Amino acid sequence: MGGGGSALGAGAAARLNSSIQKLLLLALACIAGGALYIRLYGLTAISVGGNDTILYYSLAEQWLKGNFVFRIGESIQVFRPVLLGFNALALKVFGHTDYAIKLANVLLDIVNLLLLSLLAWLVSRRPVVVVASAISYACLPLAIWSARQELAHTSSTFFALGAYFFIWLATSAARENRRLAYAFLAGLCVGLAALTHEDQIFLAAPLAVFLLLARRFQHGAVTLASDLKSVAIFSTAPFLAVVILLLHELPAVQSVLSGSIESVSNSERVYLEVFARFLWDGIVGSASACLALYLVLCIVYFCWQLQPGVRKAELSTTLWIGFCVFTPVSFVLLSAIFFGTFF
Repeated sequence: MGGGGSALGAGAAARLNSSIQKLLLLALACIAGGALYIRLYGLTAISVGGNDTILYYSLAEQWLKGNFVFRIGESIQVFRPVLLGFNALALKVFGHTDYAIKLANVLLDIVNLLLLSLLAWLVSRRPVVVVASAISYACLPLAIWSARQELAHTSSTFFALGAYFFIWLATSAARENRRLAYAFLAGLCVGLAALTHEDQIFLAAPLAVFLLLARRFQHGAVTLASDLKSVAIFSTAPFLAVVILLLHELPAVQSVLSGSIESVSNSERVYLEVFARFLWDGIVGSASACLALYLVLCIVYFCWQLQPGVRKAELSTTLWIGFCVFTPVSFVLLSAIFFGTFF
């Protein structure tokens, strides 16, 4: 009787989990459908998004003709080969229309929403977290705006989310060959993101640190040599991306770096003020002041969870909270040095 009761209980739990998963998939389909409607509304109307969008469209047209240039006439040089390749593909698939690249960005942004939902599920295994993440991204003002433009942000977001996904797999993989493969793919995504929008290279530093420390938080006894090998494999593609950027724009980089150093030391530009302002603008401008308050509470909770005696499961949650909070903070910390210059 006891064995039969346990089997019935297990069967009921399995059916409940299956029902919850079906409801979760239905909820995600509805959220994605709503996000798609918002992003597509009025998209075919003739519009101009600014000088940058006109330049990106014109460069994509040149790429389709086999003329792989990064500047037209006296315009600024845009060395973003992954972005321009994506835009050229959009014109090839959807035709030479005003909305072709915007339509491709909208569809890619729905992929971003689903990828974010997958990450939320992998990290939390809680449907409420997945739904909350999906709704937040579907309604995120900056995501909606960038998806309806020819700009680089939607594409770079895709590669950034891909890097996060493979980093999670790398930190969770039990076998070393899989961990190294996932670490390489995470680095590849960062490299492609940097060749889509240069400042995405600043993601490499926090992701490398996370890759180095995460398994020690989660698994305990891990050799330093094994972690360093993962970081080295991860760093390959970002390093190549930096080399490509430097080789292609070395004179501009040299002049801008010297200007950046001078501007940091210049009393007219206080670095901490720039960092705080850009961090605030990034959080509030893309979402709201409520999100900024939420992140502050997350940081307080993270620090509280670091106290001795925390259980392993809670430690893993703390690790991911730290990742979600400190990755964007460290990104702005680095990029604020060069903001308004090369990046």
